[in-house]
Amino acid sequence: VPCQVFAAEPEAPPPVRLRIEWGGGEERLWTGRIEVLTTPSVQSPAGDNFINSQSVRHIDWCLLSEHADEALGLHREGAALVIQNKQPRDGGGLDLRISDWQSKRLRIWLRPMDAAPGETGVGIEGSVAAFLVDQSLHQLDGSGNRLTISAVAGDLLRMRFSPPVSPNGKWQAEQKARVDVHPLLPTRAAGYGNVELRLALKNIRTGEELQTQSQPLLPFAGGPTAEGIVLEEWQPVVFECGLPSVPGVYQFQLQAIEQGSLRWSRTLASATKEFVVSSNSMVSSVGGEESWQLVYELDPGSPRLHERLRRLPGQAAASMRRLSLPAMPMPSLGNAAGRMPTLSIPKVSMPGLPKVPSVDNLMPRFSGLLSAGHSTVEPHQLGAMLRLPPMSASGVPAWEGIVITDAIPGRPHAVEVAYPSDQHVAVGLSVLEQKSGDTLISVRHDGGFEVPRPPAGSSAVLRRHRFVFWPRTQSPLLVISNSSRHQTATVGRVTVHRGPAKMNDSALPVSGYGERRIFAPVPREATGAQAGGEGGAGEPAGWGHW
Repeated sequence: VPCQVFAAEPEAPPPVRLRIEWGGGEERLWTGRIEVLTTPSVQSPAGDNFINSQSVRHIDWCLLSEHADEALGLHREGAALVIQNKQPRDGGGLDLRISDWQSKRLRIWLRPMDAAPGETGVGIEGSVAAFLVDQSLHQLDGSGNRLTISAVAGDLLRMRFSPPVSPNGKWQAEQKARVDVHPLLPTRAAGYGNVELRLALKNIRTGEELQTQSQPLLPFAGGPTAEGIVLEEWQPVVFECGLPSVPGVYQFQLQAIEQGSLRWSRTLASATKEFVVSSNSMVSSVGGEESWQLVYELDPGSPRLHERLRRLPGQAAASMRRLSLPAMPMPSLGNAAGRMPTLSIPKVSMPGLPKVPSVDNLMPRFSGLLSAGHSTVEPHQLGAMLRLPPMSASGVPAWEGIVITDAIPGRPHAVEVAYPSDQHVAVGLSVLEQKSGDTLISVRHDGGFEVPRPPAGSSAVLRRHRFVFWPRTQSPLLVISNSSRHQTATVGRVTVHRGPAKMNDSALPVSGYGERRIFAPVPREATGAQAGGEGGAGEPAGWGHW
């Protein structure tokens, strides 16, 4: 991990995650609703009382799916997540990140849309703590589909790894790393043995334990006293340990072990965290080709964009409709036109022009908007914006396409999209590529972002969404889409930065929205050479060879 790593040190412990999955049988259309509720008091929970439970307004969730269009079947509705599949699926799932878990409850209702007689689906409500302790399994239909609710493996120990970095983000191998643990364990009956936390550092390739540490686990003063408490929070524990200097892939293994009085022991919970150590010889390059460079910028307020939209086929009429032109009286020529001399133009054979199938075939020759998009330029209190209308009645999303012709295959490219906060909509972002002479279109990136409903009375602010992709052609197409049937989507300035050819500590220019750094996942199979630890071999020379 030679790049800049800023390990946040929030005072609050990490949230817990609940994993909700459904399916396992034949493909069905699913409909349902998921809510996180809060009870009036932790000490006196209201059981399954729907009246005393209040919905949490903001739900932090992450979709689990291998289907690129799965997000179209899940949306927010007030304080709930609504499941409404567009096509049959063999299942789905999501993770809920929940803070203040002691006072939270979960309510789920799920059933097939095409339910047969007797298939009523599942409706369940219970405390988040109970779902974290015991897995909940329910039959959804007669075709083998089930609903599963459980904690994410290893989450109860809530381990946070802080690598040794200096204030400017430089890796410091001579310093010690820090591992913070905020344990949650199922409540045990009185009289059981003591509990200790054991941390082991392992080399994944060889399985060798390089370091081990143990610390006793201490309960908070008083401990759980209320009836029905099934999950107990323990005092935080901090480990400090040195990291190996040999490049490779390593793993922290954390275990909560109960020690009995008769020399017996058992593992109550465990968690693992993997990390990569690479050579410190990769130093930051300054300037030149090794810095992040701006290769494209779309500014809705630019007069050049307005002129471009008027020139492109299919956009001229729409652009002119948006312009409010003043009415001006034109002078009258009377009969002057009849007195104008006429000129006889000699007949000259004109050279034949090449036949062009469509203007779209010429678009990849330069960067910019495609001629067939649906966006319009609209004024906004934060400046000019591109507006995408709702989805058409036929179910086709509104979209806008941007060709990026200065892309270099193999290098990272960062896309940043600005958007106002005074809207409630989901915006799709995709990167499409087509190799020369190939009819197959590949999806290089498929994602997007959701703008939550703004609080009443709040003023609009400009926010930004950023993602990174690695192109394989020189002219990728960035597609911005709006899949909502009722809401318009508004976006502002769009920028594309091209990254360096070699891995270094260079960072993207930050444009007013915090010091957010970007890191890319390393495929597990691509770390074999580094995990070998052979001297001088496998030095990562660039993104493509790592």
